[in-house]
Amino acid sequence: MSRQAQWIMIVVIGFIATHVLIWIAGYLVNRLAVFTALVNIVTGLTILIYWIQKAVRVQLFIAEPKELLILIAELGVIAGGILIVSNANESNWLRFFNYLAFGVHLLALLLFLFFMLTFKIKRLI
Repeated sequence: MSRQAQWIMIVVIGFIATHVLIWIAGYLVNRLAVFTALVNIVTGLTILIYWIQKAVRVQLFIAEPKELLILIAELGVIAGGILIVSNANESNWLRFFNYLAFGVHLLALLLFLFFMLTFKIKRLI
């Protein structure tokens, strides 16, 4: 395994551990909605910043509908997280959406780690 792949796995495991620790801490302190909302805001902003810098770097930009759908969903996650953190809206559907987004982000990280551990790609064909 290359050095770069090892670093990526360490970072992904760190993100997974952070998600799990935030989940446990939020549950113990009884502030799970706020803690998961903060993690969702940071994750959503990270995805948007990555996508924006990728779009600026590429000269011929073609927006895929799936890609735009994920970006719109992440904007919704960020907006919902801001509403929860600011205590502007304490509705149950917003909490459910927040927990769902947190679970989807954690599941995506776990699947990414599983993919990295399962398939060892030496070179692109």
